[in-house]
Amino acid sequence: MDFVNIIALAVATFIFVVTPGPGIIALLSRTLARGVGAGLVMGVGLMMGDFIYLIAVLASLHSIADIIQPYMIYVRLFGAIFLAYVGYQQWKAPAWVVDGKKQLPDSKAQSVWQTLGAGIAISGTNPKVMIFYLSFLPQFMDLTNLSIMDAVIVMITIALMLFAGCLVYAIGANQLFKMIKDEKTAKLMNRVTGASIIIVAILLVLTF
Repeated sequence: MDFVNIIALAVATFIFVVTPGPGIIALLSRTLARGVGAGLVMGVGLMMGDFIYLIAVLASLHSIADIIQPYMIYVRLFGAIFLAYVGYQQWKAPAWVVDGKKQLPDSKAQSVWQTLGAGIAISGTNPKVMIFYLSFLPQFMDLTNLSIMDAVIVMITIALMLFAGCLVYAIGANQLFKMIKDEKTAKLMNRVTGASIIIVAILLVLTF
């Protein structure tokens, strides 16, 4: 992978990471209940759940690279269309409003391992993550020259962006919590992130 593709992958991943959803709500709730440290543990759990699918997708792409390469333009087009669809869905999605019912129950008995496990469960039980990576990664990788080093670079880049997004939410928990409690602001966040995803999809098509 060249440097431009790595930067593009990092920017696009960060946009998806900060998109409000159940994982972010759980992270905010845990941070406000138990502090930044607990929020970051939840974030690590969410990352580990994502990586279950990421590794599976990278292994799949490596094994079928020769088969799908002649049709790569269609694979990339499908990926861009899917990303645009995700952006549209995010744009019109109901606001993820944080309230007492949606927060994770606080308990002093809840251990680091339980928090970590909750994060893994939230992300690792969502098959949409795999569909996302299957459509997303081919936009940035040359499948004809897919190497172990490429896979390592992708995993490091995505891990850094996942952590950066979780860190932003954990550190800014109080302010972000207030924003997401406001339904109007939450809807605005959905539209901003949705529009950003659509823009990414358009840019991907323009670079074919």
